[in-house]
Amino acid sequence: MLFIWVPGMPLGEPEEFMDLYVAHNLRILSEPVNIWANPTYLPDTLISRYDELWTDARMKSLIDAAVKNNVAIEINSRFKIPNAKFIKMAKAAGARFTFGTNQHGPGVGEIGWSINIAGECGLTKEDFFIPDREL
Repeated sequence: MLFIWVPGMPLGEPEEFMDLYVAHNLRILSEPVNIWANPTYLPDTLISRYDELWTDARMKSLIDAAVKNNVAIEINSRFKIPNAKFIKMAKAAGARFTFGTNQHGPGVGEIGWSINIAGECGLTKEDFFIPDREL
């Protein structure tokens, strides 16, 4: 098991890592989940190659799976992901979104970046996931 958030975790060749990572995310998106958290997250050693590694084909495969399985895509303020290109592609495909931070200490609930990028990408309230509530 790879703990990709742990600094120094050996990932292997970046393209092979990405193929495995996309396959892993496709499995997650086929599970009974409501929200895909930390979408397009990359380890620190690969973040500088984000635009290169997150190809249109990789993004499209995950977006299609999220839409097909009715999984909302988190717009994450802590990691500032996904990027505007991904959000616009997902919106065009009919995806739903939610805001998050993945914070476990100071900064919990700080979603300013998420709000700003959503506005830049033309998201409206109709683009957001509203959970069903059974009382």
